[in-house]
Amino acid sequence: MDEEKQSSSSNVDADDHTEDLDTTTEAENDYLTDGSDDVEWIGPSNWDEPPKSSENDQIPLIPIDYTSVVEAAQNFIAVFEARYGPSPPFFQGSLQDAIAVAFGELSSPILERRPLAIYLHNDYAVASHLFAQSVMCRDDISSLLKGQFILWGWDMTYKENRQKLYEWLATENLMEVAGNLQSVHSSKYPVLVILLKDRNTIMPFTIIKGHDNAENALQKLMMSLDTFMRVKHDEAADDQKRIEREQIRQEQAEEYEKALAADRAKREEEAKKLELEREEELKHQQAKEKRKLRQAELASSLPEEPAENEKDVVSIRLRLPDGMQNTRRFRTNDSVQCLVNFVGSLGFVEDEYSIWTSDFPKKDVTSLDDLSKTFMELNWPHKEVVTIDKK
Repeated sequence: MDEEKQSSSSNVDADDHTEDLDTTTEAENDYLTDGSDDVEWIGPSNWDEPPKSSENDQIPLIPIDYTSVVEAAQNFIAVFEARYGPSPPFFQGSLQDAIAVAFGELSSPILERRPLAIYLHNDYAVASHLFAQSVMCRDDISSLLKGQFILWGWDMTYKENRQKLYEWLATENLMEVAGNLQSVHSSKYPVLVILLKDRNTIMPFTIIKGHDNAENALQKLMMSLDTFMRVKHDEAADDQKRIEREQIRQEQAEEYEKALAADRAKREEEAKKLELEREEELKHQQAKEKRKLRQAELASSLPEEPAENEKDVVSIRLRLPDGMQNTRRFRTNDSVQCLVNFVGSLGFVEDEYSIWTSDFPKKDVTSLDDLSKTFMELNWPHKEVVTIDKK
């Protein structure tokens, strides 16, 4: 990559930022495949394998017989520091977990995401020890990696470990990264691959090789960090807009639901009111029918009205509550109950209305002790005026 050129775009552009990933020779791109659709990621055909003799034997950063990724990471860190001194903190876990922590897949805020720096070591590359000491362990670079990056390390010295890395890259759908690593000859190691995440895509931004000096490495790290900061801020701004749109949509939905609830409550209230009115009307009609039936029963219970010229007759004029008047004749041997029943047949039942005589003090006929007594027994006058009032 042209180290003096910096992309003006806020998004990561692999064509602009991975130029130095494609500067290898044709021989360096010659990889072993079996000719089928399933590619076995074993690295370039001219990868310099470790000598089989015990010459220059040393404790590997990661042995091929490790039992877990965490154990391998712990061994890597311990041996690296024993060889080269204090180093930036390597992530103690799998590549998958390092990706999750770096790019916020564990629910961290967008602005807290970090670029992922993958350090790949090769014990038999000429620059391995010098790069580790003068670049990785340099104070300013180490501090930058510690504060701004997630650093994950792996040892590519042995074929088995290289194979495992390529399998992990394939699992994480990072085939572009695997392809870029294929283009790097083993003699160019160690390498520090910087991965950025733009929206939902993880891509290689730059690669620092073993021949890069500390100044070049620092410049590439700063450039990748600057680009990632722009990417994060753009994505955070978009995310904030999305949150605001969602909030507006939610508020509109809540207002709509409130309006629906209010309309539903209004309809229910109106329906309830109508139901009550129907019930009241029904009760009124039933009471009215019951009253009519009662009036008819009372009317049918009355004795025949005597003629005007008949003897032993009392004539009673009734003053009704509505201002109207009515007259009814009874025989003197009829009971006073007949008068009460007659008034009831007109709609003024004894439970609700009083029948006041013209005596002084006046008496309420409905409150007499014995309504079965006859007019004669009560010395009822032949002509009487009674007043009907609401009780």
